[in-house]
Order: sequence, then C-alpha cells, then structure tokens
Amino acid sequence: MSFDLGKLFIDWRRIVPNGVPNPGNDYHLVLLKEICLKRGMDIDVVDNVILALEQDEKIPDDTPIKYKLKNKNTGEMEDKETTYGSAIQMKKEHPAYIAAKALQSDDKEDDKKEPEDTSGKIPPKDFQSDPEKGGEYMTSKSGAGLSYTYKIYQRRIRKAQNI
Repeated sequence: MSFDLGKLFIDWRRIVPNGVPNPGNDYHLVLLKEICLKRGMDIDVVDNVILALEQDEKIPDDTPIKYKLKNKNTGEMEDKETTYGSAIQMKKEHPAYIAAKALQSDDKEDDKKEPEDTSGKIPPKDFQSDPEKGGEYMTSKSGAGLSYTYKIYQRRIRKAQNI
C-alpha cells in the first residue's frame, strides 16, 4: 500500500490543537495513530512507528551537570559540578536534581503552554476505549482480553484528557 507522507503530515497538523505536531506529546501521537488507522495502514506498522517516536532519549549518567550551591561557611553561592547519574538521585529540592530534571525534557514545559482551543476538539466521550464501558476503540481483535496496545493508549488518552 502506498501513501503520501506529505498528506499524512498535513492531516496531523490539521487535527493537532495548536497546528504544530509534537512527537513528544502523547496526545499528538494518539491523534497520529487515529489518522493512520483511518487511512487503512496496517496496525502493526503504525504501532512500531508510534513506539519509535515515543522512545525517550536517555541522558548518559556521566553527563556533567552544573549548578550553584550556597557555601555553608561563607554564605556565598558557589559553582558546583556533578554527573547526571548522581544528580538525579538527590533530593528533589537540591539544585543539582533540579538542573538534571531541566536537562531531561523541554517538551514537557512546551506542552503545558499549548493554547486550549475547544472549537474543533472531539469530546472525551468519543475516546471511550474501555470495552466494559461501551467502547470498542483499541480492543483486541481476538476477543481474548485487553491487548498491550489497548492498555498503553487507554493510559495515554486518560493523560491527554487531564492536560
């Protein structure tokens, strides 16, 4: 089956609330998957592409983290450096931990700033994916229970509705 990647991207841009698709945004990936499935693409191919887009880039543990810490004796702020691996294990209030978290993802802050446009949104009830509540979206074709994909996207839909 052939498809036009340009048209697919245009459709994805059209359906995303702010018009700028973000592969780091779970809700945007759900919308992309719906578009692909509507176009008749093989579900296994679509799932593999979505999973590839979802993979987070790991930050190596030996990545240097720079932060400022108040000297207990002099009271002045001093420049300090540690590794990502040790910084991420510190208390949440520690400046090194905060600097390490800032390295992890700028996308999360960008996602929070998206304008809330309700004009073209699909109501949450249309995303009902729980078969026990009347939904059929993402159910296992064999009927043998919930598929792995169903569980992942049910969680993502709930997360997207809470944004």
